[in-house]
Amino acid sequence: MFKNFIEPGRVVYVNFGSDFGKVAVIVDIVDSRRVLLDGPTTGFPRVQYPIKRLGLTNLLIKGVLKGSRTGTVK
Repeated sequence: MFKNFIEPGRVVYVNFGSDFGKVAVIVDIVDSRRVLLDGPTTGFPRVQYPIKRLGLTNLLIKGVLKGSRTGTVK
């Protein structure tokens, strides 16, 4: 069964493009193909990103809810 779901608080790894190798956190789900990411400690700006370019990790931050601010993610 699936263990990694696309949900707010999930830590992701960018695996394509100019941001290759950066780590961020899913903050919100825009639609079935895009999510809102934020990575204040890794220097990743708050931006919408396609799910195809992300690799999900097993890490989940419990305090991050849908639409959380940058300070909460930090």
